[in-house]
Amino acid sequence: MYEATSTRYVNSAVITNVASNGGGFHAREGARVEMENCFVDQNIADYGGGVYEYEGILQLDNVSLRSNESEQQGAGIYSIFGNVAMNNSTLRLNVDHGDTGGGALYTYGSDVTIRGSIFEYNATTSAGGAYYGTDGLVSMENCNFVGNLAGTGGAISYSGFNPVFLLNSIARGNGIDPLEGDCLVDYSNIEGGGWPGPGNIDANPGFISKLGYGYVLPGNSSSMDAGSGDADGLNWCAVSTKYCRNNDATADMGAYGGPTVVGWMGGGHGLEVESVSGVSAGSADLALGAPYRGQVPSDWANYAVRIDPGGSLTLDLGDHYLVDERGIDLYVEEVDGEDGFGTDSYEVSVGTTALALTKLGTGTGDATFDIGGSLSAPLRYVKIEALDTDVEIDGISVIHQKALWAPPAPAAN
Repeated sequence: MYEATSTRYVNSAVITNVASNGGGFHAREGARVEMENCFVDQNIADYGGGVYEYEGILQLDNVSLRSNESEQQGAGIYSIFGNVAMNNSTLRLNVDHGDTGGGALYTYGSDVTIRGSIFEYNATTSAGGAYYGTDGLVSMENCNFVGNLAGTGGAISYSGFNPVFLLNSIARGNGIDPLEGDCLVDYSNIEGGGWPGPGNIDANPGFISKLGYGYVLPGNSSSMDAGSGDADGLNWCAVSTKYCRNNDATADMGAYGGPTVVGWMGGGHGLEVESVSGVSAGSADLALGAPYRGQVPSDWANYAVRIDPGGSLTLDLGDHYLVDERGIDLYVEEVDGEDGFGTDSYEVSVGTTALALTKLGTGTGDATFDIGGSLSAPLRYVKIEALDTDVEIDGISVIHQKALWAPPAPAAN
C-alpha cells in the first residue's frame, strides 16, 4: 500500500506482499500512518520489508510485525528523516539480508520513541539484529530484546549525534555484544553487563509464562521493581492475588513493566464475593496461613482456601457478576506445590444460577479460563471442584485481556 496522506488502520492485516520499497506499506513525505491492532506479516522488499517511511509519521499501537524480509535494510521497518512512535508491539522473526543492518528496525535521522515493546528472534547478516540506527533522537523504554542475531550488535547497533537512550529494558540471548555504539543505558538488565549508568544489572530475569504472556517476571526476579520513572500502569493485586505479594507499583524492567503494561494486560480486578458455600478444609497450609472452613475471611487475599478431594467451593458473586464479553478471562491461582505435593487439578464452572453451571475447563496450578463470547450473562456463580487430590486456592481474579485482533482465516479454494 502506498500512502501520501494521513491514514489510520485498525484491526487490519497486511500479508505476503512484495515491493521495492515497503512490502507492506510505503509512506511518503508528509504522510501520517497510524496502525492499531494490526498484523504486518511475511512481506518482502529491498528496503522496509514490512513498512517503508520517508519524512513522515508512523504511529504503531499493539501491532505485530512478523516474518518480514529486506534485501538491503530494515526487514520490519525502514525510516528516514521521519518520526516513529511504537507502543505495546511485537517485532518477531524479521530477517534482513543486506550489508548495513536492522533486522527488525532501521532508521536514519528519524526520531524514535518505543515503549513496552518486544523484539524477538530478528536477524541480520550485518549489524543490529533488532535495531540499527544513525542520528535522530531515539528512546526505548520498557522493551525486551530476546534472541536477536547479527554480525555485531545482536540487539542494537547505533551511532549519531545523540546516543540511543535505553531505560527499564531487558536484553538476553543476543550474542556476546548485544549493544554496540552510542548507547546510554539506565536501569536495564543487559546480558554481559559493562554498561555504566544507574540501576543497570546483569542477571537472568527468569521469564515465565503467565496470564497468557511469555515474558512475565517471576516473584524472585531481580528485574522486578528494579526500574525507574513512572510506576507500573497496572494494579498487580487486581490482576493476580498471588503475584502482587512480590510486585509493587515500582516500575519493573521489561515489556510488562512501567506505564505501558496496561496496553498489554488491560487490567482486571479481584472477585467481590457475597457468600461462599460448600468449602471443605484439610490441615493448615504453612506457606500462606490457615485456610478457613466454610467461609472466606474479608482479607482472604492473604490466605489459601483448601478443598478436600472430591469437594468443592461455590462463590456467589451477588451483584458483582461476571460479564460475558470478548477478552474477559477468569484467572484461578493454586498454591503450586507450596504444600510439597506438586500442582493439583481442579475443575471450574460458572453459571447464572447455582443449579445450572457450565464447565469452563480443568486447571492445574495457575490457570486462565475464557468466559468471553460463549456463555449467557450475567454469570453470578463460580464453582471450583477438587479432583483427585486436595486443592489450595489462593486467588481468583477477573482479567481484562487486551488481545491482539486476529485476521480471519483465508477462504478455502
